[in-house]
Amino acid sequence: MEPADSESAGKTEMPPATENPNPASAAETKAEADSQESAGDSARLIAPGQEARDYIRQLREQGPPWPFDDLMQKASAWLNDGRLADAWLLYFFAAREGHVEAMMTLAEMSDPNQFAADSNLLDRPEPVQAYKWYNRALAAGFEPARERLTALRGWAEQAAASGDRDAQILMLNFQ
Repeated sequence: MEPADSESAGKTEMPPATENPNPASAAETKAEADSQESAGDSARLIAPGQEARDYIRQLREQGPPWPFDDLMQKASAWLNDGRLADAWLLYFFAAREGHVEAMMTLAEMSDPNQFAADSNLLDRPEPVQAYKWYNRALAAGFEPARERLTALRGWAEQAAASGDRDAQILMLNFQ
């Protein structure tokens, strides 16, 4: 093995540049590449849920009354855009602050009867969480939650009889 001379050490030989016959096309291609690169960089720089955390921090600084309509629209838009962590955090904030629609949304996201993996932060249903949020919505006077609790109980009875551990744990809440 020959020792590298100090002048060529660490250098990579670059192939000769080629002339682009269409300079405008080259500029457009470069702009498009830069745009995609910066979009990719910004997506990597912002942690999932960070925009929701920042938004919630602003809301807390302003204090109640909470802008539930705006909050729910933003959560729905983020959910539709596939920004599941941001959406879930807004729904959770609103539900904890007493917003019944947000309670029902969190319950449905966790409910094995309603679960949709493609639009959910959860990788599987969490029936105990569904029970909790349906119960809170019912306690807030939202009667349709009672029907969902009945359906959830039906699922739990069948699944528990088949040995589903989550269903068995949930059944303890119904007793």
